[in-house]
Amino acid sequence: MVVLGFLAYGIFALFTTTLRTRAKSRLAWLLSKDGDSAYNDLPRVLARRLEHTVARKVIDCRDFPSETDCTVAIAADTTDELLDVAVRHAVEKHGHDDTPELREMIRGGIKEGALT
Repeated sequence: MVVLGFLAYGIFALFTTTLRTRAKSRLAWLLSKDGDSAYNDLPRVLARRLEHTVARKVIDCRDFPSETDCTVAIAADTTDELLDVAVRHAVEKHGHDDTPELREMIRGGIKEGALT
C-alpha cells in the first residue's frame, strides 16, 4: 500500500511539474516578440510590450486641404520622427518648400491615437 502511495505521488509530482514547465514556456513564448525564451527576462519583455501600448503620434493628409485628395496617414512613436516623415511627404508629393511655417502647420496637425 505504501508503495502505491509513493508511486501515485511520483506520478502526480511529475504531471504537475510538466504542466508548470509547459505553462512557463508558453507564457514566455507569448510574451517574447521573436519566440525565444523570455521567462527569465520577464521585466524586459513586459516593458517592451508596454512601450507599444502608449499612444502613437498620428497625422492624416485628409485633415489638410489638398488638390490631390491625398489619403496618406503616418504614425510614429515620437513627434520629431513623425514631423520629419510628414515634411518629407509634403515636399515630395505636394510640392511644398521645407520651411519653418510648414513644419509648424504640420506640428499643429499631429494627434495622439491610432490610425483610422
